[in-house]
Amino acid sequence: LMPGAIIEFKATVEDAEDSDGKSWIWGGMDFQGLEPIQNAKCVLRVPKDKKINWKLSNCQIDPIITEEEKTMTYIWIAKDMPAIFIEDAMPPLEEIVPNLFFTSDESWDNVYKWYKDLADPKEQLDALPLFDISFDFQPDLDNGIISENLIKTFSDKGINLSQNAVLSTDIEGIGWKIVDGKDIYTIKKHESAMTVYDEIIEEKTQELVAGKESKEEKIRAIYEYVASQIRYVAIELGLGAYEPTSAIDVFTYKYGDCKDKTTLLIAMLRHIGVTAYQVLVSPAPSKSVNLAIPSIAQFSHVITAIPLDNGDYLWLDPTVSTCRFGDLPAGDQGRKVFVIDKDGGKFVNTPIFPPELNKIYSNGEITIAEDGTIKGWEKTIAKGQADMFLKSIYKLMKSNERRKLIESIINQRYPGAIVNEFTISDVSDLNVPMEVKIEFTCPKYLSDLGEMLILPLPSEDFSAYAGLVGGNDERKYDFHLGYNMSIQKDLMISIPDNYKLVSLPKDVSIEHEFGTFIRKYEKTNDTSVKYTTSLTFKTPVISSSEYHNLKRMFETAAKEDKAQIILMRK
Repeated sequence: LMPGAIIEFKATVEDAEDSDGKSWIWGGMDFQGLEPIQNAKCVLRVPKDKKINWKLSNCQIDPIITEEEKTMTYIWIAKDMPAIFIEDAMPPLEEIVPNLFFTSDESWDNVYKWYKDLADPKEQLDALPLFDISFDFQPDLDNGIISENLIKTFSDKGINLSQNAVLSTDIEGIGWKIVDGKDIYTIKKHESAMTVYDEIIEEKTQELVAGKESKEEKIRAIYEYVASQIRYVAIELGLGAYEPTSAIDVFTYKYGDCKDKTTLLIAMLRHIGVTAYQVLVSPAPSKSVNLAIPSIAQFSHVITAIPLDNGDYLWLDPTVSTCRFGDLPAGDQGRKVFVIDKDGGKFVNTPIFPPELNKIYSNGEITIAEDGTIKGWEKTIAKGQADMFLKSIYKLMKSNERRKLIESIINQRYPGAIVNEFTISDVSDLNVPMEVKIEFTCPKYLSDLGEMLILPLPSEDFSAYAGLVGGNDERKYDFHLGYNMSIQKDLMISIPDNYKLVSLPKDVSIEHEFGTFIRKYEKTNDTSVKYTTSLTFKTPVISSSEYHNLKRMFETAAKEDKAQIILMRK
């Protein structure tokens, strides 16, 4: 290929309609990308009786529409499109490039009904069918009697009912329940037979909530089981990309994707009398939902919503195995989502969590020896997004791999450090924030200049943020951080008795509407200094008009990574 060469390619997608004629058509095209485009053309050909809705974003292109005997053809053409200008932490490309989306969906009510018809039956399939019994057993069942013949029938199938088994009517005339200790069986009447089911999901639910008094405790126990014990595995082929797997299959095989885990969670919650709904989400950094174009294709994720008495919802995402109860992954926050309520579909905005709920807090102590060696400890507690991330990392590591990571972390902060001991909190406990404590020694860490010792303060890695802002003071797009966050560090420094403090760096305080950076140094007595630093972001998206302030804050924080404390021999 020679410089300036033009590459032409064409892709054709054919959708076959279902035999019932209820299938939908959807799709779209971006007219701009990472390379210059001389000519971009989208051709849509559909049956004449198929109504098409379309929406253009970030452009105005009048389609060429031609009518034939059996089809309608729509053509959109864009020419001489430059390559998109790329910046770090920019919005999703789908939000800014000229693009087209089309669908044959006519209303959001149709989308709601279509998905609800797929999901509802899968939530109800929450018991394991065991065997069929004769209709002759119904009179005794209606009278609340566990007959000898029924006991023998169960025994023949390997189930020995005890004398304490209790029979009750579940649904009059068609459903009965037998509770025998922790074992629960149901008998359901169908057209051709009466089937005995093992209510293994209800049994597990009752086991999980045993001893829990409040509704919140019970919901938490069920959520944590589904989140942590059901593996996330996505197999999205054909209708399987949208149709959930039955609750009983997800429970039996212990894996599923987002909609499968949500389906099991909703089924288990029903057994403690809690109503919950499936929620369709377009998570960040995907494009926000366009309400003008009804289509299931705008969603790629499913979470759970529990309606509260105040009209709000408790949001749960069991997909992420390390997500704490009541928390949400960053991609789910601040999104317009579609709640599959019992009375219809509702668009609702999910909450954006404040920085104090996405906080990394570290504290520690270091003691300086006369030869410049330091000995100390640091403890880090992570909440929110950092908690999810660190737990997911440490869960996959063996003990020796964890030690290597810990050694790497402490060596970045104190080059040459030796890890004496470290502890990590239980990564499987979703109720406890991730906590790592490291005890270390760093031989001759301070620079010895004869009568002076120079202590380089440990790097907080703020230079990584400075690397995102480049050299220009202006920016085309808003700066997307992803989520609100807070990083705070407190460090006590003890100096040798025969040294005195000569110089402390100046305090720094930068405050803007979008966030703050603070670094303070306090001499608590003749032999100790307290060092505090914090970086807080109060909005996940920072306007391009504020970019120059963000840039200066990042650069100031990065420079402070090189701050030093100077000691002089007495």
